[in-house]
Amino acid sequence: MRARHFFGDSYKTFQKSIGSYGVLTATIVIMILTRPFFEPDGRGGGLTDAFFVIIFLSSVLAARKKPINFILAGCLGVLTFLAKIHFHFSAIAQLPLIISASTALFFLSVLIHLASDVWNNRHKVSGEVIYAAICAYLMIGMTWCYFYEFIEMAAPGSLKGPTMVMVKDDFFYFSFVTLSTLGFGDIIPVSRLARSFAIIEAMTGQLYLAILISRLVSAHVSDLQHQAASKIAHLEKARAARTDDRTP
Repeated sequence: MRARHFFGDSYKTFQKSIGSYGVLTATIVIMILTRPFFEPDGRGGGLTDAFFVIIFLSSVLAARKKPINFILAGCLGVLTFLAKIHFHFSAIAQLPLIISASTALFFLSVLIHLASDVWNNRHKVSGEVIYAAICAYLMIGMTWCYFYEFIEMAAPGSLKGPTMVMVKDDFFYFSFVTLSTLGFGDIIPVSRLARSFAIIEAMTGQLYLAILISRLVSAHVSDLQHQAASKIAHLEKARAARTDDRTP
């Protein structure tokens, strides 16, 4: 009981210090760093499912301010979670397709909520907005990862990599390489649908940085200039008041 209360209080303190978007960002980054060590085959497993639960809870909590986004993210997340549980006890051939599709739609709904929240708060930059902006960029890569997985499952051979069989880490890697427009060339889209999704992801990533992030930076600089101007005006007013007091 004490240990549970300790971890619960620690999580609440951590969430309060960086917010729901900060927790979501930290979870995604930790997952990226730890999965190669605990899931060397790259196929996904218990650790991926555990991170999905944390991401699901953090995403739903972050979307709770808007009922429509909250209900949509919650329904898609629950559908994906139930499908993942059922996958371990069932041999239905189409179940992996359902999991990939529902997961992609869940992350897409979270991405739309994050991007709209950042845009609505673009005039007032805070730590929460910065975390939301970072998280939205990472969520683009997460979303397209499952789009690519769905495309490859529906039409094998849509993507060509260094191995005959593509695993989850391959889609994850290809998605973030495409998002950042690095283009190493070790994994390439072959089918027209896969190429179209790769183009859309690359364009989305570049437009996101060029429009949304640049707007946040501009708003932050403008806010700093306004604060500096207000401080200078306050100092000049105080100096003028002292001068008037000394005047006989």
